[in-house]
Amino acid sequence: MPQGLWLPNRRLIEIYNYYRLLLSLSLAVAVTEIIGTDIIGGRSPELYQIASYSYLFCALVLTAILMMLRKVQIHHIISGITIDIFFLTILMYASGGIHSGIGNLIIIAVACGNIITTGRFGVLLAAIATITTLYMEFYLQLQDSLSTAGYVRSGFQGVMYFGTSLLIQNITKRIDESELIAKERAREIINLEQLNKMIIQRMRTGIIVCSESGEVHLVNEAAKELMPNQDSNKHIGSHHQLPSLICQYLSDWKSGLKHQFATYSSIGGHSEVRCSFARLTSSSNEILIFLEDASKLKREAQQLKLASLGRLTASIAHEIRNPLGAISHASQLLQESEQLDKADLKLSGIIQNHCLRVNRIIENVLQLSRRKVEASDRINLTEWLPSLVKTIQEESIGSEITLNIRSEIEAQFVESQLEQVISNLVSNGLRFSKQETNKSTVEITANVDDSTNLPYLDVIDDGPGVTEPDPHKVFEPFYTTGNTGTGLGLFISKELCELNQANLEYTKHPEKGSQFRITFVHPDKII
Repeated sequence: MPQGLWLPNRRLIEIYNYYRLLLSLSLAVAVTEIIGTDIIGGRSPELYQIASYSYLFCALVLTAILMMLRKVQIHHIISGITIDIFFLTILMYASGGIHSGIGNLIIIAVACGNIITTGRFGVLLAAIATITTLYMEFYLQLQDSLSTAGYVRSGFQGVMYFGTSLLIQNITKRIDESELIAKERAREIINLEQLNKMIIQRMRTGIIVCSESGEVHLVNEAAKELMPNQDSNKHIGSHHQLPSLICQYLSDWKSGLKHQFATYSSIGGHSEVRCSFARLTSSSNEILIFLEDASKLKREAQQLKLASLGRLTASIAHEIRNPLGAISHASQLLQESEQLDKADLKLSGIIQNHCLRVNRIIENVLQLSRRKVEASDRINLTEWLPSLVKTIQEESIGSEITLNIRSEIEAQFVESQLEQVISNLVSNGLRFSKQETNKSTVEITANVDDSTNLPYLDVIDDGPGVTEPDPHKVFEPFYTTGNTGTGLGLFISKELCELNQANLEYTKHPEKGSQFRITFVHPDKII
């Protein structure tokens, strides 16, 4: 926008208007008996009195007009200050000219005009003040034939008007530029602060800023989702206290009793969370708490483990299969010999069975090592599970599978991998139920956890359950209680669940046998 065409600051205009009222009132009072007329207005007291009262009246009128105007334009300011210059020049004439000192009040008016306005309008005010001052001195010289020294002082006074105008404009310009820079920086700071808040709120790492006493100053959404399982208040916010478990970890960290990292189970107990601490600055009383879902680290470790397993398996599979194939082939040839008695045939059968078992182990390991992360499917368990159960029952004659499923349950999982996991869990359940009760029975339950809003699926059998002190050993590779299994079924099932960001857990059912629960990721989460 060009200089001089901007809308002035109304607050500055009001301040100058108050100054005009006070000045006009003071000049009007100066003609009374209190101050006397020998100091000012000495040349023409009557003219001074008329001009001062008129100036006071105009100041009141200008104040009323300012109060009525909603938007003050630039010509309103020029007109008002021109009136000030006009009356002050008359009062200076009535007081004896440039020697009276009233011209200094005109300098103030010009300076204020250049503060409120800018550019050529400020110079215009200086020009008006210079012309009126020179004309006043010229008229005074014509009447009294005084010394020409007044012209010199009037000229210097005009130079002061223009000098004041240029100086004020320069200062005002610098102030405006500084103010503009300050506003831009303030706006940048506000935008940066909003951006930081947005980034912090959308981070998957939980961030908590708290005081030494544990009062929360800032918490993002991820941190609210990763609160400890012991604390039911999930909706922690600013000015709340830290959960008791994190507060205990914080106290231990400050006292140096434990390592910086601590772990706990999140709400619902489905995720392991790693908690770490750091001070905002070395001298700050504010502490940053980072909450990270350890399942991501587990998935990364899982990828490294599968890659290493794949390289190892690929390097030794050929070396194992060649002699294994020779042993299997030799045992088959021995079984065809008519010279073998029953004991040797039995031993040959044992060799053949164990060759097949070793071959299955190699196939399972190769299958696991070649596993790739695929795009997950959004599976409607309500429609999908009955079809899978029907297929399993057709393959396992005499099995009884009870299905309890809530309507409209969805899960994110690769469909073929979920089918493999459930089929393996159901097959194990049918086998162990038959060993315990002589009936192949399994119960499948699908529902949504109210505390976490996550879908889950339970496979419950009537078997004896796991007798190991540590039931999680069932997920270790090559762990088996049977003579024919490879010990990789549950291990592969758990690995497939972790690949799909799900969790497979074992618990002892209070009334039946084993209970395996698959807790799925939220169906709306993008993997």
